[in-house]
Amino acid sequence: MHLDLSESFDTVSELKENAPIIAKVNVTEAKSFDYGNVTFKLSDAKIKKVYKGDLKNNTSISILETGGSGADGLTYLPEGNSVFASGDEAVVFLERYVGPVAEDSYVIKGVYQGKFKIKGNKVVPPAEVHGELETIQSIEDLSLE
Repeated sequence: MHLDLSESFDTVSELKENAPIIAKVNVTEAKSFDYGNVTFKLSDAKIKKVYKGDLKNNTSISILETGGSGADGLTYLPEGNSVFASGDEAVVFLERYVGPVAEDSYVIKGVYQGKFKIKGNKVVPPAEVHGELETIQSIEDLSLE
């Protein structure tokens, strides 16, 4: 599905400046649900490492994403980016969610632009990003420490 982004990022430094929280997370559980005419996924994630912000290592948070498996049986992927599944590991650039869909949760900056999944030793940048973000291949490329 195509989304119009209210903010867009091309560099890691832009994401770092705009994200109040940056963390490496491991998703422990992820559930899709419909709210209105939109499908969302709410994932429980354990914080493995905090790079920025006031969260603590080894605590759990909820991450809300647009997309997932809808009640209609279809799977919705924003710009071809899969939403979290149980067992996923990623570095995420987050902000607190404010709205009616979920309580006490966080959202990814730039919808999907601030989510870098970890596969072994590699970091996989989101689909449909531009500039520096599409070249990210390792945690070191994110220059977080």
